[in-house]
Amino acid sequence: MYRSLGYHVITFDFNGFGESPFHDFAYASDLEAVADEARRRYGNLLICGHGVSFGASHTITYATRESNHFDCIIIENCLDSNLSYYKKRNRKLHYLVKALMKIFPGSNSDHNYVRSISRLHNVNRVLLIYNSDDELTTPIMGRQLEEACNKPVTFCLMKGKHLNALKDNQALYSKTISVFLSDGFTA
Repeated sequence: MYRSLGYHVITFDFNGFGESPFHDFAYASDLEAVADEARRRYGNLLICGHGVSFGASHTITYATRESNHFDCIIIENCLDSNLSYYKKRNRKLHYLVKALMKIFPGSNSDHNYVRSISRLHNVNRVLLIYNSDDELTTPIMGRQLEEACNKPVTFCLMKGKHLNALKDNQALYSKTISVFLSDGFTA
């Protein structure tokens, strides 16, 4: 879709996913390496980060760094915090992480995405995409991110379940992203 809209595209796996080996949990550093490469390849072109679900949360985390290269970000189906994921998917892990947070309060500080989105640097605007029937990354979570965001934000609610925005709404999805990008990427 991005290529058909005329944009350069870099896609990647976070370390430990797909075919890449696992090194650590510093996923924002993976984004930093990709953004550094995009800046190296494309010089002064504007750069937009688009993260979906797990990638969305780490896109927010990376965008809180003063050194980030993203001019804008698209956050799709992002949790409010990783505790919400564990609560929904694995109650035992949820309670374990919650207990560890009491013992080591700073250990989970980067995983409260509502708090993180209030500290974005260099990003000039944000597009939030959520799905009406998503029970994991709910529209309510998206509205919390919207309310906390320290940059101009657009919220778009599409039909469908988790991760189905593009599949279930191809024309609207493409138009939403095209309009968002064209608003800030015209010289």
